[in-house]
Amino acid sequence: MRKRVFPMIFLTIILLISPSAGKTTRVATFPNLSQSSSGDPLVANFTFSPNDVVVNHPVYFYDHSNSAVNYWEWDFGDGAMANATTPQEANQTHIYNSTGNKLVQLFVTDNLNNTASASALIEVRKINTSLALSNSTTTQESSITLTATLTDEYGNPLNPMKINFYLIDNQGQHLIDSAFTNLIGKALVYYQPPGSGVFQVNAVFNGTDIYAGSTSQTQTFEVGFSMLPYAVIASVAIIMMSIVFAYLRWKARKMTGEEPSTPEEEQK
Repeated sequence: MRKRVFPMIFLTIILLISPSAGKTTRVATFPNLSQSSSGDPLVANFTFSPNDVVVNHPVYFYDHSNSAVNYWEWDFGDGAMANATTPQEANQTHIYNSTGNKLVQLFVTDNLNNTASASALIEVRKINTSLALSNSTTTQESSITLTATLTDEYGNPLNPMKINFYLIDNQGQHLIDSAFTNLIGKALVYYQPPGSGVFQVNAVFNGTDIYAGSTSQTQTFEVGFSMLPYAVIASVAIIMMSIVFAYLRWKARKMTGEEPSTPEEEQK
């Protein structure tokens, strides 16, 4: 009996001396927060410039991810990808050659192989254009010259681009002619009005996949009366009247017994 009591007393003493004896050990569990080596959750973030993204112009992407990132992967939303393994290469420049909405995504990995991502929807627009129609008023002529100049929003001439010229009246617009711009962005056509008077004309660029369309301001052109047809008609009328008067004089002399002369002689 004494042999059994001694081990129990010894075990009781051990339990009283040890502060952790008799307690259950629990392992704390945390949600997967992509913990980095510094102890902060890994967060991916980026910005881009300019905010107004234009096709065929560069866009600058800047990484703002926290923690010890050692791998960056970019998806620019148009099929183009880029990656980097150093902070110096993390920022990227990209040029979009098509318009529309692009979903840009950045995937980052830290030195503990934790990952995070960020995304932004970017709208890529067309390049705006401006179309100017020269205001050349002409008089005493039967035709006018129409000249339109096409430039982009940065002032650069565009070529070769098709420009349509329209005559505007109460019934709407009527196509006069079309022409393509030359190296300095000018398109030229000649217009033969059906008569004299005041005419309103404008020019229209319908745009392309890259450039937005534009319409010029309406310009007024004046074409005066041509005196040449009226001068010809007046000359013919004078000649005919002279012949008639000569004939009447010849007829009158013949009736009075005078020696008549022929109308041709009278006219001479």
